[in-house]
Amino acid sequence: MAALIAPRRSSRGSRTRRRPPPAPLPEPQPLPAPRTGSFGELLRRPYLKRTAVASVAMVLLILSIYGFNSWVATLLVERGFAQTTALTMVTILAIASVPGAFLPYFFVDRFERKDIILTLAVLSAAAVAVFGFVANPVAMVVAGFVFSVFMQSIVAVRYTYLPEIYPTHLRGVGSGIANGLGRVAGVAGAFIVGGIFTAFGFTTVFVYLAVVVLLLGIVLALFGERTTARSLEQISG
Repeated sequence: MAALIAPRRSSRGSRTRRRPPPAPLPEPQPLPAPRTGSFGELLRRPYLKRTAVASVAMVLLILSIYGFNSWVATLLVERGFAQTTALTMVTILAIASVPGAFLPYFFVDRFERKDIILTLAVLSAAAVAVFGFVANPVAMVVAGFVFSVFMQSIVAVRYTYLPEIYPTHLRGVGSGIANGLGRVAGVAGAFIVGGIFTAFGFTTVFVYLAVVVLLLGIVLALFGERTTARSLEQISG
């Protein structure tokens, strides 16, 4: 009777093998000290070309966007609009920065970034040229709004693109040089717009801005690095 109720030994358990002990882990190795970027490295290949292209593109971006935003109210008054009308138009144009900043969300990672900037630059150039040639306030607001939306989108894509063209140890100094030169150009740009308006009039100012923003897209499209869907190691190499 005891034999009948004795627990059976599992046939599966009898075939279970003992696992060997795990191999010992390798000794931890110290990580190499992070590299520190220097300005001199930016002046050597392959980063000299990238720095030159990034700096020129940033200069053109600042000249176009600040040349428009800083002067548009004054130029509208000089063209004959009442000050209250000019300020109302400028306020509407300022709202465009909000949708412009969000617009790249839909395509910034789907297409090559420098090609996106070229497309936006062409559309921005067309819009700002229309702004300079038409006289109807509604048409000017629409054209200026479109220009402001696309320019703000360029800013968003540009600041995504710029750090990608440098390896980690040069990202700060490389981006800083390009941005710094752009800010210097912004100071000079105020005098350029004033000089053009004084010498050639209202419409020529916006033709100048159209040419500048178009050059921004062309420079990046022809000489900029491809970055979309590429790792930093591939871009740096």
